[in-house]
Amino acid sequence: QAEGQPASGENALPLLRSVGQRIRDIQAEEMKGEVKRADGGAAAPDFQGLGMLADPKSDPADVDLARQALAKIEAEGLFAQITKIAAAPRFIRDAETGLLLNMEMPELAAARAIARLNVGRASLALDAGKTAEFAARIDELLAIGAKVGHSPTLISGLVGVAVQSLAMDNIRRALATGRLPEPDLAVLAAS
Repeated sequence: QAEGQPASGENALPLLRSVGQRIRDIQAEEMKGEVKRADGGAAAPDFQGLGMLADPKSDPADVDLARQALAKIEAEGLFAQITKIAAAPRFIRDAETGLLLNMEMPELAAARAIARLNVGRASLALDAGKTAEFAARIDELLAIGAKVGHSPTLISGLVGVAVQSLAMDNIRRALATGRLPEPDLAVLAAS
C-alpha cells in the first residue's frame, strides 16, 4: 500500500483533511505574490474562482492564473490524493464528547476546496475533448459529496449537497453547450 493511500475499508477522513490543509497552505504561499498574471500584474490564485475555467467570458489573465494554480497543485501530487479520497469507501469521524456546536469539522472546508479544484480540472478536460477525464472528475465530485454528506450534522449534509451540485452544474453546462458529443454521453452515464 502506498503512503497516504487508504487501505480497502480504511477511513479516508484524515487524508481528506491533510489534502485540504495542503491546498490552503499552497494558497497562502501563493498569496505572497509568487504567482504573476499574464499581463504582468501580481496576483494570487483564487481557488474559489477555478470554476471560471468553465466560463468562456472569463478574463484570459485570470484563466491563466487559475491554470497556474492547478499546475502547482498537480506538481504537489495532490490530484492523485484526491482520486484516492474519492475511491475510499468512507469517512469516519472519531466520537466526540461535548456540545455539537463545539465540534470542529475541517473536512468540510477541505471538501469544498477539492470540489473547486475538480470543477477547474473537469472544465480543462472538457475543453481538451477528454470526456473520460471529465467523467472521472465529476465522479470524484459526486463521491466526495456523498461521503461528506453522510454525516449526522446538518452542515455536513449541506456541504455534501453543494459539492454534488457543482458536479451536476458542470454536466448541465457541458450538455447545454453541446460539448459532450452523443457517444461520450455513454461514457459519462456509465461512470
